[in-house]
Amino acid sequence: MCWPRGHTCLTSTLHISGEILSLQVLTSRVLHKARVRVMRMKFRRQNKDEKTTCAVIHGILLVICDLEQRFEQLSQQLLSHLNNTFYNSYAAPFSMFNKVTESN
Repeated sequence: MCWPRGHTCLTSTLHISGEILSLQVLTSRVLHKARVRVMRMKFRRQNKDEKTTCAVIHGILLVICDLEQRFEQLSQQLLSHLNNTFYNSYAAPFSMFNKVTESN
């Protein structure tokens, strides 16, 4: 599958009592405009009993929570990087300029 430029695919697969679930999530690397989209979900059922279905639904929720946590970590890392870059590029020179002008 071809992904849009600047995007990454995170894939998680669950195997729960004969059920196979593959969940692919497309995440934007431009995290301030990030959207998490479920691109494709395959669900093959071998058993149709209620207990198995509940287990699969629970598994789906766990996968989504895991992907959200990983995405949040990436967001925090990028935000930290942007803050450091902004401070080093823009704020630090101005703060040094202010100190020089205050001492004069």
